[in-house]
Amino acid sequence: MAQKNKGRMSGIESSADAQRSEMFEASVLKSASLEAQQIVQEGEREAKRIVDEARHSNVDTQLDAYRRAAKRAAALEAAVARRENRDRLLRYRRQLVNGLFAEAWEAAQAFAKSEQYPSFVQTCIARHASACAGQACSVRVRTTDIPLLEKVVQAALPDSRCEMCPDDSIQLGGAKLECGNVLFDETLDDRLAAQREAFLSQCGLRVQ
Repeated sequence: MAQKNKGRMSGIESSADAQRSEMFEASVLKSASLEAQQIVQEGEREAKRIVDEARHSNVDTQLDAYRRAAKRAAALEAAVARRENRDRLLRYRRQLVNGLFAEAWEAAQAFAKSEQYPSFVQTCIARHASACAGQACSVRVRTTDIPLLEKVVQAALPDSRCEMCPDDSIQLGGAKLECGNVLFDETLDDRLAAQREAFLSQCGLRVQ
């Protein structure tokens, strides 16, 4: 009887040991499986992070390229607009000033044909008589003015050796007096140009 009980107890212990072994094995497998899942999940998260960073980096790079292109386009468009605006202002200024000085130009032309013209030239040249005294001087006038102003120049510069020279760059009249390295511009052209320049400065019609 005792032997039967002993054999029965041995069978129970063997069965318990087998169950414990199975439970331990299952526990190990479960732990290993969980650890494997964690490793896989961490790997997936890391892979997703890398992909996201690459995607965002690529997007940022594209956005930067778009921004740079947009800035260049905007700068070019602004430059073109400024140039077009400047051209319009220049045309407007030219038309305005030409209109204002058209009458002055005609008046200067008429004055150069008047009886007062020779004495006007003489007075202008005589201002420089002392600076040109004793020197050889070249007096430039319009070709058509040479016979009209020859005596006038001699009277204005009695102490100078004067030579009359044609200068077709002079359109309105007057004279250019060259004495040594100095040039005195006493032309109607220069006076009208100076008035035009002063008008532009005073009236704010300069175009930057």
